[in-house]
Amino acid sequence: MNVYVHQKISLGKEREASCIAWNHENNTIALGYQNGSIKLIRIEENEEEGDIHLSLNENLPAQHTTSVSHLSWNEKHDKLLSLDQRGQMVIWSDSQTGYTQEMINESDRKRIRQSKWSLSGDLVVLAMEGGSLVLGSTDGRRLWGRELAIDISHVCFVDEDRALVAADAAGAMVCVDSALGETFAEIELAESTPPAIKAEMSISTNNNPGGESQASSALAVFEGSRKGAVFSGFRDGGFFVVSDLRASEVRRFDFGLSELLAGAWSASGEFFALSARVESAAQVLILSSRGDLLRAVALSRPSTHIAFSGGGERLLLAGGPSLSYARVSPPAPVTFSARGGVLFVGGKGGIWSSEGSTVSVSGGRVLFLRADAERVLAVWRRAEGGSQAAVFSRKLAQLAGVRLPFEPSHVAFRGGRAALAKNGALLLWDLGNRGVESAPRLARKRLLLIRLAEPGRVIDFSLEEDALREEPESDEEIRCLALGTSSVVLVTAKGVLRRIDVQTFVEMGAYPLRKRPVSVLLTSDESHAATLDVHGELSFLDLKNNAVEVGTPIRDVGSIVFSEDSLDFAVSVKSEILEGAVGGSALRSRERSDSLLLGLDAVHIHLLDRTALVDEPPQLLASGRPSSSAPSSVARRLPTLAFARLEAAVEAMLTANSPDLPALLAALARAPQAVQRHFARQFLVELR
Repeated sequence: MNVYVHQKISLGKEREASCIAWNHENNTIALGYQNGSIKLIRIEENEEEGDIHLSLNENLPAQHTTSVSHLSWNEKHDKLLSLDQRGQMVIWSDSQTGYTQEMINESDRKRIRQSKWSLSGDLVVLAMEGGSLVLGSTDGRRLWGRELAIDISHVCFVDEDRALVAADAAGAMVCVDSALGETFAEIELAESTPPAIKAEMSISTNNNPGGESQASSALAVFEGSRKGAVFSGFRDGGFFVVSDLRASEVRRFDFGLSELLAGAWSASGEFFALSARVESAAQVLILSSRGDLLRAVALSRPSTHIAFSGGGERLLLAGGPSLSYARVSPPAPVTFSARGGVLFVGGKGGIWSSEGSTVSVSGGRVLFLRADAERVLAVWRRAEGGSQAAVFSRKLAQLAGVRLPFEPSHVAFRGGRAALAKNGALLLWDLGNRGVESAPRLARKRLLLIRLAEPGRVIDFSLEEDALREEPESDEEIRCLALGTSSVVLVTAKGVLRRIDVQTFVEMGAYPLRKRPVSVLLTSDESHAATLDVHGELSFLDLKNNAVEVGTPIRDVGSIVFSEDSLDFAVSVKSEILEGAVGGSALRSRERSDSLLLGLDAVHIHLLDRTALVDEPPQLLASGRPSSSAPSSVARRLPTLAFARLEAAVEAMLTANSPDLPALLAALARAPQAVQRHFARQFLVELR
């Protein structure tokens, strides 16, 4: 992932934004100020020159007499809600003459502390001093009201508006069913949180060693995602992730922060931006939906307010009398064919290989890439909705494809068979085990759907691909899966590991787990599975003995990979790579330079910890659209670059908006083998 500040926008002398909100439908940004005024701007990018300009810059008629504390867009009905520190709420609607006042609501008895529209745009919530929570509809109807036993300071919609979560300044949370208005969970962050999870960063040490209670500090960040997670943080640096409200599943992270200032989700719920101080340095951290640290960016001044663009590729940072307009390039999907030694990279509109092959994909960005010994599975988003799955040869010649009415949340590929999961359904796409040379174009053999809520039933869509439909949500939602040659192992939201035979589709076993993992892997002989939970604890299960745990769990694990022909494995633990064997007691350390080899067999490459590379795009960036010709300057300079610069330059190329990827990969293909090996072993890790 690459994040850098592209340009700054001046707000004028003695003007400082007190809140911001970005309308993802019409690209309008609302800025609230401490003097009570509200400005609307629209930022446009000049693709040829690379600079930005304001196509809209207007002030709304003055209505607030105190600092604007909250702004919220209703993108469905094109309305803006503004709230000031005095509790006066104003709703603005779009008209032929611009945004005009539609309604002013000033509570006589209780001051409105926070108000915002729901994600769908059909609901509005008001949190008032003293603990009153009121839910209303867009047309002004009061749906219900509740008195909570906390003094509400923050409120958010989560899980596609199914729940409301309110919190007080000390971190006491109350979760309310949006439809019924009934409380279904209460969570105390300071008391119920397990020991801190430390994230390795090169910016500072923690100012709160030991992960002690954060209750002495006020809540500063409280944001809910459409996928159901709540990210919250206290002013003095304590950061918490509630990933399952009903199960009160809480994690505390230790990023070594001195002060938290602001946070915001991307519209998709894939990324979270966190503004903070590390000692005296200003930083913006980009986190995954699980709370994994993806990127840390240094800023010249702290950002007190943050907003993502609709696609999550732009980030607006407000701090002092200016706005910073940052570009965000999400991690590119990558996979590595160990047997062939070929790297495959997916991006917007195409897939590229380190052998110089390229293929275009229509519609949108690549979501998943998976490789087996001879073939590559790619899944990408279609412009008209849903996704496309296709299998390619090592030379990126398409062998087979299928259209999906949904975007899968989990994908696995092994032995010519793909497993694609969505909600409570598993789609198995069996391409057979024929070699690429003997079958230059594969026929689609079987396309089978298994719903976990209907055990024993298999729906064959092999001849009726168009009959596939979006899968509804289910209590048996698949949270992670692993695919072997004879079985598929998956873990449901209830924490049950289920194993299904991919030939007969008979369930081979269902085993409740001690903890719900976020990922699961199979050994090559499918005798054991490894599960990694949200706290970084790795456990091994004996699938031949009712999935009982074997050996001692390993803590603080980032990721794991198994050898291709044994029970050996390698894990990343903080900045170390450790090797061991399932059931063994001792772990041995390996040097970084050769940590990706187990015995004589190369293994998948995504082990090492992520590292912050460059904050600004390097000089090696090429401009224009991908082309098949390699610029001589790039080809000439690559072999002379130091390995570290090569890695940084390649990542920046891959995550740029318009990289010349074929040129770069073609140059790598002509580079010495030592450069290629180093690239394969080290760079792919950092891209992950």
